[in-house]
Amino acid sequence: MQTENAFNKPTEWTADIKRHCAIEIAAQKYGPTNKCGTISLINAAAQTVVKWKGSAHSAVADTLALVDLVQAMAVVGHE
Repeated sequence: MQTENAFNKPTEWTADIKRHCAIEIAAQKYGPTNKCGTISLINAAAQTVVKWKGSAHSAVADTLALVDLVQAMAVVGHE
């Protein structure tokens, strides 16, 4: 919505978007590992076949790990 607001565009359509948080799904699937009741990306990745591509906590490596995590959870969910 920030972009829509910045360019004075309508934002009503965003109310219809169904949002999902990959980390919340991972916490439900693998169990929470921290006091917040969630799981870190690195702990969730360790529960799957996800291999880090680059340095953890870099934008590119974390994004690639998240994509791989979502794919891994989807595959396991359909087996």
